[in-house]
Amino acid sequence: MTDLDSYAADRGIDVFYDEIPQSQAIAVPGAVCLDWSLLACPAARSVFLAHELGHVETGAFYSRDASILDRRRAELRAERWAIRRLVSRSDLLAAICNGCRTPWDLSEYFNLPERVIREALAFYLVCN
Repeated sequence: MTDLDSYAADRGIDVFYDEIPQSQAIAVPGAVCLDWSLLACPAARSVFLAHELGHVETGAFYSRDASILDRRRAELRAERWAIRRLVSRSDLLAAICNGCRTPWDLSEYFNLPERVIREALAFYLVCN
């Protein structure tokens, strides 16, 4: 069980698996559903799970007919929550101080896709 799985269990958020061909993950209040294929890649599973938990924890939901602006706001709230859970500011600074100088070094250190590391770097540089 990962830290994110424990987090979900502690808060009564159910995590299910099914076939979700278009988006690979979806969240509704109190539950997250991930595509079965994510089980083959723990790093991708963590990213999707954190993002969907971000929707649940921030209440950042939207319907299919929501405006693009409303969708973007909800996605940004969920993504920011996920970044904070996956890579804390203090852990990121510690990794940099310990010699991880490039996004790909940090990606290996945190076992996360480089895209997530770049988003974390941008988030902490702009928002904190």
